[in-house]
Amino acid sequence: MRLRDYKFYPATFEPCEVQGSKNGFKAVVHTIAMDIVTYGINYDNTVKMAQSVITDMAHAMSYEDNIPQALTGVEVSVPASKDNVSNRKEIHSKNDVDQELDVKLRSLVQLMKEDSKSQDLAEPTYVKSLAPEKNVINRKYKFNVDIELPTQTAIKIVIANYLASQHKNLNSLASNIGCKKEELERQLDFYQDTSIYDLKLIISCLDLKISDLDELGCPW
Repeated sequence: MRLRDYKFYPATFEPCEVQGSKNGFKAVVHTIAMDIVTYGINYDNTVKMAQSVITDMAHAMSYEDNIPQALTGVEVSVPASKDNVSNRKEIHSKNDVDQELDVKLRSLVQLMKEDSKSQDLAEPTYVKSLAPEKNVINRKYKFNVDIELPTQTAIKIVIANYLASQHKNLNSLASNIGCKKEELERQLDFYQDTSIYDLKLIISCLDLKISDLDELGCPW
């Protein structure tokens, strides 16, 4: 298994008014099985909300269903940093700027055409579309962001999926590790902090191979 498939989830951000904040965003997190929608009052808050909604999904599905991995092939246009929402420092010339604006305008027109043809589910009452502005590029254009989960959360997803696929019993696994089932459940709880070294011990007791731990800089 690859850890990166469960550590970086692409999300599409769309500016909107959330709880009265005109700096808000709607985020659609993309997995191979479903899209998950959440909202934030500003960029950083939306990133945190996206991380939380993925964790909630993992918690709800763990040991019962396969927790879906990130959808691959989604082009990420900006890194997960609020500085890049208003300022794209990688653009170095006027031609580059003109070209990017042209691409965005054509993309925006296409998005508006697609929106007019489809009936989306109603947004929550605390979410409102932003009024049209002269500078529609910064306020209406959708862009993609990689949502990075904590390494421990990604490892827990991999372990949970492996246990479910192999029909492993937590009682026997706890016995092999030398702890009680309740302690093992706490270590694998998505809402609890767990030492990477404790997760390493659990993996070592399983026939589980994760190919990119060193590449992602995990302290093993």
